[in-house]
Amino acid sequence: MGDDVPADRPRERQRTISRRRAIQMGLLTMGAAGLAGCSGAADDGGTETATDTRTASATPTETATATPTATETATTTTPEFDTLAIQRGSIDVTDLSSLGAPTVPLEDFDAWLGDTGEGDIWLRWDEEQFYFAAAVQNSHFEKFIGTEKIVWDNDAFQVGMAPGAPTGASNFVELNFGDTFEGPILWHVMQPSDEASRSVTDIDMRVEHFPDDGEGRTEFAYAIPWSELGHEFDPAPGTRLSLTIAQHDRQAERGEHWRTYGGGMLGVKEPASLGTAEFTE
Repeated sequence: MGDDVPADRPRERQRTISRRRAIQMGLLTMGAAGLAGCSGAADDGGTETATDTRTASATPTETATATPTATETATTTTPEFDTLAIQRGSIDVTDLSSLGAPTVPLEDFDAWLGDTGEGDIWLRWDEEQFYFAAAVQNSHFEKFIGTEKIVWDNDAFQVGMAPGAPTGASNFVELNFGDTFEGPILWHVMQPSDEASRSVTDIDMRVEHFPDDGEGRTEFAYAIPWSELGHEFDPAPGTRLSLTIAQHDRQAERGEHWRTYGGGMLGVKEPASLGTAEFTE
């Protein structure tokens, strides 16, 4: 599994994954915030299929919380992420071939769990819509475990965003996007309050896997109106926003791989820890 953490990873990260392993073994119960990529809604009735081994036991309880020592605190590091430049323009979700240089390559993501990946992510904006697209190398494509609000249990992307600089004063919009046996799902939820949890429909979106393209490739793309988001965004050149992108990649016997550009979504939902982006021409 991808739970083994290299010795040079921060100790704080090691504690998080150790707790995840304990949950998998049924030794601890899942906290209210849910597991790393989980929308909080998964704890209030969301179920996982029998093939998913991550369901926690309902009876054991966690009796103690580890307190980091001064040494642990001193050696813990937080990845630094550059501000992303989101170009004005649109994306045709049916064709990613002419998008040019990516907004950010997947190689620049932090491997929160498991290994790094290969691929490209593009973001665009105009006065009407926010656009997301990704093309990633993917030898194993998963779409049969998660549904709707737990679509992140499949191969999926999450985007967390809010107007202005990151702050802990309010919720951020979390968009969970992936394929299911019923087709692509874009699930909207406000975090960390777990409000406005719903599927966004009647928009342009596509998830398509190409198994014969080298070792396999998957494309993700959607365009969502600003009016569908839970915040009042005012897209204009020079305007900054809080933004984090996370990828969930299931690789069969190689386990799960969770990657993030920006913080605040994996582990605990923390609006103040989101990354930053800026609308550009």
